[in-house]
Amino acid sequence: MTPAGVRVIGRTAPEDLATYGADHFLVAIGSNRIRAMLFDRCLEAGLTPWVGVHPSAVIAQSAGLGGGTQVVAQVVVNPDARVGRDVILNTACTVDHDCVIGDHAFIAPGAHLGGEVTIGERAFIGIGASVLPGLTIGAGSTIGGGAVVIADIEPGTVAVGVPARVIRRLE
Repeated sequence: MTPAGVRVIGRTAPEDLATYGADHFLVAIGSNRIRAMLFDRCLEAGLTPWVGVHPSAVIAQSAGLGGGTQVVAQVVVNPDARVGRDVILNTACTVDHDCVIGDHAFIAPGAHLGGEVTIGERAFIGIGASVLPGLTIGAGSTIGGGAVVIADIEPGTVAVGVPARVIRRLE
């Protein structure tokens, strides 16, 4: 048991969770690909995704959080932001107004999304990265730590630097 009394089961297969009396789940794995696969397996096993929000996080009343989303310490999600399913919003990241974050995305510690940013499914925004307002980060893309994104990023690419520039395409 954790200090909060939440049972951590570990390496148990999703289909075996019912033997523990579990009916809700949260997949706490950093890899978007593996987390998405386990998330889907838990859904197939008939479990309901739980939303975990740290008590120090600030979530606007008009923001929406999809099932399985994890909001950790000091995160801020502003009005009318929409966060998909199975998303990790890590320590002290900010999601400004009217952002849309796709399923299975990961926003790393200290990353900042300006207003009306769209993040595609399974995208990764690195530690301390900033995405300027109104931009789109394509599905499956990776933004490197500390990058400053000033233009849209195509799906399946890696962008790094200040300003961010695409350095390669992902398979």
